[in-house]
Amino acid sequence: MMGLKKMVTVAIKGLQKDQPEILPGLSKVLRVGSRIAPDMMVKAASGPVNAMLAETNL
Repeated sequence: MMGLKKMVTVAIKGLQKDQPEILPGLSKVLRVGSRIAPDMMVKAASGPVNAMLAETNL
């Protein structure tokens, strides 16, 4: 996971370059993966969410 300071730095650089889309860290991988295998990416992304929900007993 990317730290906050690094993410803000990447976002500011993207804004300065007038990029239409800023994808810091693993966002690039998630974007490509969701186009190639959307079901697999949803399943992979939902795992940590399910774990967090189980911890909070919701």
